[in-house]
Amino acid sequence: MEIISNQKRIEDLADNIVARTYEVYHYDTNIQNYETLLASYPTEWPEHLERFKGMDPHQAAAECDSNFIDELADCQQAERVSYLIKTEKVERAKAAAILDVLKAQMPDDVEEEAITAAIARREALLNQNM
Repeated sequence: MEIISNQKRIEDLADNIVARTYEVYHYDTNIQNYETLLASYPTEWPEHLERFKGMDPHQAAAECDSNFIDELADCQQAERVSYLIKTEKVERAKAAAILDVLKAQMPDDVEEEAITAAIARREALLNQNM
């Protein structure tokens, strides 16, 4: 007795392909936004703030001269954003690898139709929640 039909498996596979495609897209968008943001921050710590590099951000803020607090905040934010870019790239790579595995399972003869139907189901669900 077949519990899960081949049609159901194809639909689920297509739904997962569409979801992973959007996931990879969102990681790409985040990476681009973080890279744009990072470009607005200093690339190196000024000499007068070097001692705060790597220090707990709250501790650094408490010890920093208030005349330099904005500059300190920018340097700290640059470090955080740089880290976020790295983690987004790692997560994107995992999502892209799974997407490749999913795509490899989709039979060529039903791929276009199944993906088109999955996109329609996703859009219907999104419109329903609006």
